[in-house]
Amino acid sequence: KGDVLTASTNGITKVLRESSNLFDIEYNAWFPFNDADTLFKISLTRENDEDAKNSTVKLPSPIDITSPFAWETFTAADQVNVAWQPSNQGDTVKINICYECTRTDSFGSRSTISSSRTLSVKNDPGILYYTVARLINVPNPAIYDQGCEIELTLIRSRKGKLDSNFREGGSIGAVQTDTVNFFYIPDRIFQTEENNT
Repeated sequence: KGDVLTASTNGITKVLRESSNLFDIEYNAWFPFNDADTLFKISLTRENDEDAKNSTVKLPSPIDITSPFAWETFTAADQVNVAWQPSNQGDTVKINICYECTRTDSFGSRSTISSSRTLSVKNDPGILYYTVARLINVPNPAIYDQGCEIELTLIRSRKGKLDSNFREGGSIGAVQTDTVNFFYIPDRIFQTEENNT
């Protein structure tokens, strides 16, 4: 049999199925709702150890990105307004940035870098203002003369209560996310495109 992990809410119980990749192991189940304050109970039935059936967590409010728009284009001089609804929900909010940027070296060869970073957000304000340089943590984005594709994910999270029978410790939490992709294009390319229109 082995250990069995289940999640229950609103009278529905589902077994969490294991899936793995190169980096980690996950346990997944799908439920047809994501309303704020929905209470989930997570139960672990163990074959050779004490059960831990009373971990609980409530979903935070869903989060919806209203700016920037999908595939919007920005230059280094532009302000990037990162806005979302609803705000001021009392939960933790973070911004995760993944980006892929391309540059041309002095020999004309192109190279691409990919990286990511996470920005903390204070007080869930609903809107923040950034430059491309701040988002990708590069003082002069113009070095990427072929531009960047940027993926921005807003993460709203809430801590739950872990069953005390997890004697080795740990934590449990719930998240709601939304993601948008947009572009950074250097001024030189942007001006050339404008001149050709």
